Amino acid sequence: YGMYESAGNTYKGKSFAADISILATQYTHENDGFGSSSYDESASYTVEVGADDNIADVIANAEDGMTIKTNGDITITSANKISVTGGKSITLDLSGSTIDIDATGTSPISVAEGSALIITGDTGEVTTDTATYCVDNKGTLIVDGITISNTSTTTAKSAIRNYGNLTLKNANIKGTFYGVYNYGGTIDTIDNCYIEANGSGAFAIQNSGSGIIKEIKNSTVIGIKGLFDAYSLRTNEDTAIENIENCSFDGIIENGGSILIKSGTFKNTGLDIEAFKALVAPGSSVTESNDVYTVTVD
Repeated sequence: YGMYESAGNTYKGKSFAADISILATQYTHENDGFGSSSYDESASYTVEVGADDNIADVIANAEDGMTIKTNGDITITSANKISVTGGKSITLDLSGSTIDIDATGTSPISVAEGSALIITGDTGEVTTDTATYCVDNKGTLIVDGITISNTSTTTAKSAIRNYGNLTLKNANIKGTFYGVYNYGGTIDTIDNCYIEANGSGAFAIQNSGSGIIKEIKNSTVIGIKGLFDAYSLRTNEDTAIENIENCSFDGIIENGGSILIKSGTFKNTGLDIEAFKALVAPGSSVTESNDVYTVTVD
């Protein structure tokens, strides 16, 4: 296009006007360089919080899939308890820092039914000496690579109470009454964990209310005797522990449901050899030495 060179100055000072309509709509999606329209569907983003931030508000207003990363130690009080609700999945990355729960009551950190919380973070800690439970789960809770500890000296204090789905990996779980209290929930795995109960009454793992524990493996479970007997494991009627493998247990085992042990060492169980053999899975056998039962795969 352009002006004819032969026009000279004939069109000098002239103007042109037109009405223009843009006949276009936004496309329903865009593709990346590989032709995919869903390249960012799993994208997430991280928000950092510190001691001066209200972590409860940050989590309450977080979008599904968000990661909340602590950049220092944080204290939770009765006024700013953490609650994951609304069907959201939130990751709490402690990145080596500590959440200190300075609150009473049962649910300083809670997960609602249909929601999910992943707590991870380079040897971070969640601790309390006041609350009944550190974490109260009715949804999905995954704990990976951190310590959760309840050191309250009053009765019935626990690290985790689970009604929903729970996964524990590479974690240290310590309570004065229960380490892990599973009430009608499902524990998908306890893997490479240290679980301890150390108080006047001690139940390192308590499985109640039709609870199911699918597997405990590569873990150490200890009930430390206080004023009363200490239990490494106690199960009630209609509960099941489907597999215990390559573990070390120290403390009384009381079985009201079903337990299957594939391998590991077990001491101070309070069971005679015949009662203990009833817990051993088919294909495994047990030997006794110095009051320690050793279970191996045949």
